[in-house]
Amino acid sequence: MKNEDKTQLFSKRLRILRKGKQLTQAQLGNLLNLENSTISSYERNKIMPSSDVLLKIAKYFNVSVDYLIGNTDEMHGQKEKSIDEIMQDVEVLFYNSGRDLNDDKKRMLSRIIKAALDDEDNKE
Repeated sequence: MKNEDKTQLFSKRLRILRKGKQLTQAQLGNLLNLENSTISSYERNKIMPSSDVLLKIAKYFNVSVDYLIGNTDEMHGQKEKSIDEIMQDVEVLFYNSGRDLNDDKKRMLSRIIKAALDDEDNKE
């Protein structure tokens, strides 16, 4: 699948998930601490979310990041991913968005992801 097809798929899936929860763009924006115009831009395929926002969206809708970005049609994924596997997904997302992800940024994002996963484990 081409990168532009995947961004279109993300836009479509986000809209379907939002409507499935009967939320407006403004309501979803409030839940994710984003402007409703940002949600609108995602759904109109104008921009892609940052990796941390993508993780928040996936967590809120209880779907995998792979599902959101079109790597799989399985909403919940086959298995829990390791931090290394998640980082590979993040690197692909950055690459596809035309942004550089140097080693310092990789380490920082890895720490953020680990902290988010640890926080989630502590809530269960």
